[in-house]
Amino acid sequence: MCGICGIYDASRPVHLTSLIQAMNDRQRHRGPDDAGAVLFDTDRREAVEVQDSREPRVQPSRSQDLALGHRRLSIIELSQKGHQPMANDDGTNWITYNGEIYNYVELRKELENLGHKFRSQSDTEVILKSYEAWVRLP
Repeated sequence: MCGICGIYDASRPVHLTSLIQAMNDRQRHRGPDDAGAVLFDTDRREAVEVQDSREPRVQPSRSQDLALGHRRLSIIELSQKGHQPMANDDGTNWITYNGEIYNYVELRKELENLGHKFRSQSDTEVILKSYEAWVRLP
């Protein structure tokens, strides 16, 4: 079972890299296959630092107030294409997720029929595409 963590502190926008990495390291037993983190500048509404297992330590270059961390136990998508936190195609939506969507194959087919393209076989990507198709307002 994957491990997820996050931090949000609007009152103290500081470099959160070491804290989110410590949280991720603490839950290594939950996801030994991969690790990732993303830090956001919520004023600019963008990711400013991204970390994955190929670059295990990032040095913060700006102040951030939101961070998501993920330890991955690969079950459905075994390749790096299932890396989390995962962004949508244009980087405007991010997810870190622990669970399983049992009908993701059917949902994926429905989304493909609507014109959505997928980069992975991950059920997590199906959540992102579902959000874009059925929830997100223009």
